Amino acid sequence: MSDLPTTPSLRSSDEYPRLFDEIHKESILKGLEMSFSKSKVLLEEKYKNWEETFFGQHTSSTNRKIQFYKIAQEFFPQLDLGECEPFMSIVLSNLPELGARVEVPIRKEQGRVIRREVTSRLGVLFTIKMDDGELVSHEFFD
Repeated sequence: MSDLPTTPSLRSSDEYPRLFDEIHKESILKGLEMSFSKSKVLLEEKYKNWEETFFGQHTSSTNRKIQFYKIAQEFFPQLDLGECEPFMSIVLSNLPELGARVEVPIRKEQGRVIRREVTSRLGVLFTIKMDDGELVSHEFFD
């Protein structure tokens, strides 16, 4: 047994059904509603199995949602969930939103978040427009 603290399950949060609502809406928009129910069951099972692992129990809520996103992409490859802003707003809800002013660590200056995306390394890449108009990228790992 581990002495590491565990974080609350994503499956028991109010965000979990909202994530599925957004996937369902995207499925309808793309004409893929027929395959939604079966894929949803498979996604729920695979995510549940991951969340019950050591790593799933001892990680942040942000990492849990990013892992959910990664698994959702496997079961809904026809949907570009990374471009679905309502879905990604839930996945990245603990991080600065689009339009938020943030400090860029290396420059010690502020800018505005204009894009955020989950990377293949499961980090979050922020594109920030500095006050002088320059674009800066910063990858964040939780």
